[in-house]
Amino acid sequence: MPHDVLIHTPSWKRWPVEFGGARCGLPDKDRGWLDRYGLAWGARVREDPRDRWLNRHEDVDWWVEVNDIDVRGGDEKPAVRDYYSDWFLLDRDFPEGTTREDVDEELVREILRDRRGYAVACDLSLRDVSELRAERTTTIRDVEEAKQGRVDDAMEEYDVPKLLQPWAFTKAEKRERMQSVLKAVRDYPVSSYSDMEMRSNASESSIQNYASDDDELGACMAKRGHEYVLTLVGEKALETPWEEVAPE
Repeated sequence: MPHDVLIHTPSWKRWPVEFGGARCGLPDKDRGWLDRYGLAWGARVREDPRDRWLNRHEDVDWWVEVNDIDVRGGDEKPAVRDYYSDWFLLDRDFPEGTTREDVDEELVREILRDRRGYAVACDLSLRDVSELRAERTTTIRDVEEAKQGRVDDAMEEYDVPKLLQPWAFTKAEKRERMQSVLKAVRDYPVSSYSDMEMRSNASESSIQNYASDDDELGACMAKRGHEYVLTLVGEKALETPWEEVAPE
């Protein structure tokens, strides 16, 4: 419900100021936003289930639900719902002589356009998006499968062990940090993660996390006596041209 308020700033006061619904798609006082869209689109929207619709529309032979272009008999009432009520046109909204068999999408859109009180910048009509959502999901799945296929082919070409497959899907920055750790292990005598930190681009805590996971550095290095050495997997992680394998 609208109500009056006082706006008070250090430099001025203003009263009364009436607060009401927003002019955008938010609810306009007690009117749902989808009802508001329907009216803006040029449709009629039944908003009160107690409006004695049948008594007030005894002369209506048929009406059209405009989103589905569904012609219905005059003895059927447009639905009133909490979320979305039917958007419709009455038979008298159409040119004289129009029969229900004449109604199609082109004619309905023409009538809606003529009924608008002002220009509408975009299409406000409603449609079922479940098919579009399914199509988008399928497209994403196809892209991911294609990406996986390219990685599998490249790994086979460069003889990369399966253990290193997660590296192909790791961000380049992280992969470069892990490679810098492996270079430190290869090129210097290192006996601790702090030794690796001093000779790489990774922090000690990051190295510890990498080393605890076989998908990262866990399978790439091992401690022999007091020092760390590269495993065969670690040597391959350094040799692999990841820019050719990674799907980036």
